[in-house]
Amino acid sequence: MPHDMMSSRARRLWLAVLLLIFSGIVGLRVEPSHAADWSLLPNLRLAGGYESALIVDPGGAAEVIPGGAFLDLAPALSLVHEEDGKIRLEVGTRATLEWFLNDVNRLLYGQVLWGDYFRELGSRSRLRVSASGVFFDDSEQDTLRRLSGGMEVGVSHSSTKWSVEGFAGGRRVRYSNVSILDDAGSSSTYAETRWTAGGVGSIAIAR
Repeated sequence: MPHDMMSSRARRLWLAVLLLIFSGIVGLRVEPSHAADWSLLPNLRLAGGYESALIVDPGGAAEVIPGGAFLDLAPALSLVHEEDGKIRLEVGTRATLEWFLNDVNRLLYGQVLWGDYFRELGSRSRLRVSASGVFFDDSEQDTLRRLSGGMEVGVSHSSTKWSVEGFAGGRRVRYSNVSILDDAGSSSTYAETRWTAGGVGSIAIAR
């Protein structure tokens, strides 16, 4: 049996098991005690859309990865800790399986682990420090398989009807199946550093 077929079946089986666990947790009523203010928050995201063709250049030879309509299934579990209303800690995991309905019938799998630390700086301001790690795999393109991890810091200001945040961060990305020659002429796994900065805002139209 081809390796890609086995890995695809393994991913589907793993996701099915996670969904069963998720379904059981959803059926429970989680009521944290005052001694341990931890809350278990399950979440399930269903999404769909369309992506155009993607052009990649592994080793100097351009390849076109077909796009198409896709379905996105992402169950998530997170643990949230509240302390005196000023500090909030959240850790969780999310598995994503995207199925592209195109001529190559692509499957994209992603696994995310994250941790978010929030601290109130004032009545309306809040500090956010986030760390996360991501594994990404593509059933049709081994060169896109990658691991990444990094941190992000943001400061937000909000009222009862709006919120704005500025953030900046960095991430190290390593492609497990792409090799390059280093300065000494030895073959090594390709890795890159990505820096990000930006802002986000939201408005509550109604209560």
